[in-house]
Amino acid sequence: MVQSMFLQKQIKDSYMEMFSNSILSKSIYERAHYEQQLIEQIRNDLKSFDLILR
Repeated sequence: MVQSMFLQKQIKDSYMEMFSNSILSKSIYERAHYEQQLIEQIRNDLKSFDLILR
């Protein structure tokens, strides 16, 4: 009985750990960085040409 409870707790802890850690690949970070730069460039262009995005 105690062994079963211990095993259940171990399984639950392992399961929770698997889904609580974020696993992001380098390509996702690179894409996010690229998109951030793109958005910043669009903002700068809108501002420099006095444009309003609707």
